[in-house]
Amino acid sequence: MKNFLLSAAIGDIAGMPYEFKGRTKDYNSVNLLLPSNTYTDDTVCTFACAEALLKGIDMAENLWSRCRADLSRGFGGRFARWLIAKEVQPSYHSFGNGSGMRVSAAGFMAKSVEECIDLATKTALPTHDHPEGIKGAVATALAIYYGMQGKDKTFFRQNVLDEYYPKWSGLTYAGIKPGYGFDETCQQTIPAALICFLESKDYVDCLKLAIALGGDADTLAAIAGPMAYAFYRDIPEELVANAKAKLPEWMLQVNDEFDDYVNNGMGITQTELRKYNGIVRPNSTPDAISSLKADEVFVFGSNLQGYHGGGAARAAVNKFGAIWGQGVGLQGQSYAIPTMQGGVETIKPYVDQFIDFAKEHTELFFYVTRIGCGIAGFKDSDMAPLFQDAMEVDNICLPESFVKILKDSTNPNHPHAPQSYKMMMYSQCRTFADIVKTLNEQKHYHSFEELIADFGEVIEQYQQRRTVSQDSLDVIEQVLYSNKNVLFEDNRFHLGRFLEKLEMAFDDKDKSEIDKIFVNRQRTKLLILLKTLNDICHYTDVEDLCYHLLSIATGRWNCGDNSYMNDPLPKIGNWPINWFLSGLQKQWNHVTVNGELDNQLLERVMFAEHAEKVKKSGLEQVIANDFTDDGPCHPEVFYPNDPGTAPVYVKDGFSRRYIKACGEGKVPRSGHELYEMELVKSVLRQEVSKGHYELLGERYYIPVGTINKPIFIEQYGRVHFASLDEKRRYIDKIRRQCRG
Repeated sequence: MKNFLLSAAIGDIAGMPYEFKGRTKDYNSVNLLLPSNTYTDDTVCTFACAEALLKGIDMAENLWSRCRADLSRGFGGRFARWLIAKEVQPSYHSFGNGSGMRVSAAGFMAKSVEECIDLATKTALPTHDHPEGIKGAVATALAIYYGMQGKDKTFFRQNVLDEYYPKWSGLTYAGIKPGYGFDETCQQTIPAALICFLESKDYVDCLKLAIALGGDADTLAAIAGPMAYAFYRDIPEELVANAKAKLPEWMLQVNDEFDDYVNNGMGITQTELRKYNGIVRPNSTPDAISSLKADEVFVFGSNLQGYHGGGAARAAVNKFGAIWGQGVGLQGQSYAIPTMQGGVETIKPYVDQFIDFAKEHTELFFYVTRIGCGIAGFKDSDMAPLFQDAMEVDNICLPESFVKILKDSTNPNHPHAPQSYKMMMYSQCRTFADIVKTLNEQKHYHSFEELIADFGEVIEQYQQRRTVSQDSLDVIEQVLYSNKNVLFEDNRFHLGRFLEKLEMAFDDKDKSEIDKIFVNRQRTKLLILLKTLNDICHYTDVEDLCYHLLSIATGRWNCGDNSYMNDPLPKIGNWPINWFLSGLQKQWNHVTVNGELDNQLLERVMFAEHAEKVKKSGLEQVIANDFTDDGPCHPEVFYPNDPGTAPVYVKDGFSRRYIKACGEGKVPRSGHELYEMELVKSVLRQEVSKGHYELLGERYYIPVGTINKPIFIEQYGRVHFASLDEKRRYIDKIRRQCRG
C-alpha cells in the first residue's frame, strides 16, 4: 500500500465542491473529479498532524505554522482565530469534527490499540481537547487501525460505532440520510462517516455515500476515505493523480516519507526513550496520561487554594490522588505547582522547590505537564525557562514543547528568553561583535586591517569610560526603592519582577549606537552583581540590597576606587578581545561579500550556525563532532576545530556541564565566576561574621543552615553541582577535611 495520507486528501478534494452551495443528496450526481475541486483546511491539518507525528515535533506548533502558511483554505472561525494569534495559544476546547478529519495518520501509524489512542489524542489536544473532540479523533483512528489489521465490518460496528456512539447503534445509511443536514460536530459527523464506510462497496462508493449525505461533504469524505482505504486497500489511480497535481510540494514529501514509515518502519525521527530505575520511559511527557507506573508522579499546575477544578488538575484528582484543598507538593501520585497567584516570577520558587524535591527523591519519576499553559494563561515560552535546571535531572520528564524551547536557550540571545532576562546575558564577546557591526554600518570595511584600527579606538574609549554607568546605577536604585513593596513581597526579593520593571525604566533613545553597546554591557555587570548578592544574602528588604550593591559598584568600601568593576583585561592583545579578533580574522573570507564585511554573515558564521547545531544535536554531541581538547595539560578545555565559529568550552569538574570560556579557556573563571566572586568577597566575609557562612581552610565559603545558597572557593569562584545530593556530599567532605 502507498499514498496513505492521500486517502484523506482525495476525500477532501472530491467533497469540496459539495460542501456549501453545491450540497446534494443525489448519489448519482456526485462527480469526484470536478475541475474546480481542490484541497481545503481538512488536508492541511491532516498533513500537518502527520508530519508532527512522523518527525517527533511539537503538534501544536506544527499545526499552527503549517496552517498559517495556507490561510485561504477555509478554516473554521474559532480555529482561524487560533491561527492568526501571534503565537500558539492554549486549546479552545472544541468538539468540532476537525479532530476527526485530521487524525488519519494515527490510525495508519499505530502498532497497537493503545498506541493508536495515544497518537489520536495527540492530534486532537492542541485545539480539540473537549472529551467529545478527543473521542471523535480516537474513534476515527481506531476504525483505520482495525482496517489495517484486517478486521471485518461486524468487528468495526461492535468495537467502534457501538462502543463510541451507542445512540447510532443499529442505524443505517438509508435511515439517517433523509434527516441529515450540515453539522460540524464530532457527535454528528464521526458516526455518520462510520456508517458510510460500513455500507460502502469500495473506496469510491464510500466517498460518494459520504458526499451524498448532504452534510459537511468534504469533511465527511476526508474522515470516511481513510477508513475505506485501510479496509479495501485500493484507490483508483486517476483520483491519486488528481490529488497529487493539486497538493503543494511539502505535502507530497510528507506523503512519501509517511509511506516509508508505514511500510518499512522508517520514520524521520523516532520518539526517543530513556531508561530510569531499570524501566523504559519516554523522553518527553506524553500529551495525554491515563495511567502511571507505581513509581511515577503526575506534575500539574494548581492554585494555592488547591481547588483542582479543571484541566490537568482535575485529572490529578480523578486519577492520581491529588487532594482537594492542597495546592502545593506531593499528594498521592501527583505533585502540585501553583500557577494562578501572579506573574511567572511568583511561580519560579515553587518550580525550584519541585526540582529540589525530585533530586532528593530519586526513587520516583516525574512527568511534568504543560503547567501554567492552560487556565493560568501563560505560554510555553513563559514557563519553559523556569525548568532550565530540570533538563539535567534524570528523573524529571518535561513536555516536548518545553524541551524544544530550552534547547534553544543554549544561544544566549535565543528568542524564547524573556526580554527582561536578556539584559543579564550581554557578554563581552557579544559586545565586541556589536561594536564591529555598528562600525561596519558606518564605514563598510574591505579589510581586517581597516577594521582593527577603528575597533582599537573604540576599545580605548571603553577603557576610558572605565567601570559602570552612573545613570544606569541611578535607575536601578530608583526602581528598587519605588517598587519595594512589590519587589520584596513575602519577605524575599523577586528578581523577575525587578527585571521587568527595570526594562521599562531605561531610556536610551538619545544615546548613540556605540554608547548603547557600552551601556548594555555595563548594565549586565550590575545585574549579575545584584543577582549574585541576592543568591548569597536572600534579601528581605531594599535597604540591605541597595547598600551592598551601591557600596561595591561605586567603590565605597575601597576609598572610592571601583576599577575592579572593569571587564578583565579589556584591551587589544589580551583575551577575550584577542580570541574574538583572531577568530574574526580567520573567518574574514567567509563573512565578506565582494570583499566587504557583511554583518548578517558575521552573525551567522560566528554565532548562529553553532547555536543551530546545538539546538539540533545537543551541546555534548556538537563538542564531540566539532571540537578538540587541549591535550593532557588541560583535557577539560575544548577548542573549536574552526576558530571563530564557536566559543571555547570548559567542562566543569563539579557540575560536569560545559561552560563558555571568555577566551582561550585555560582560566575561564578569571573572566566570569571568579571575577564575580572577587566583587562580592567583602559581602561574603560579612556573611561569615554574621554566622550565615563559614570560611573553612581559608578557602571554602560554605553556607550555614541552608543548602540553597551558593558555595565559593578562593581562586576558583562559584561552584555549581549536578545535584543537591552532590552538593551535600561536597559540604560534608570539606567540613571533615578542614575540621579534622
